[in-house]
Amino acid sequence: MIRPSSPPGPTRRLPRLDAGAEILKSTPDEFVAHISSENVKWGKLVRETGARID
Repeated sequence: MIRPSSPPGPTRRLPRLDAGAEILKSTPDEFVAHISSENVKWGKLVRETGARID
């Protein structure tokens, strides 16, 4: 009997990248619409507050 070996690569888990985020399933067109609306929303906030990256 041949025992399968473990898969190559890291053996520890990476931190969850979705912690605190909402995972959405969408079409490419829906994704573009969402990103566009986020750009409008956050762009307005940045312009109104004068926020800058240091």
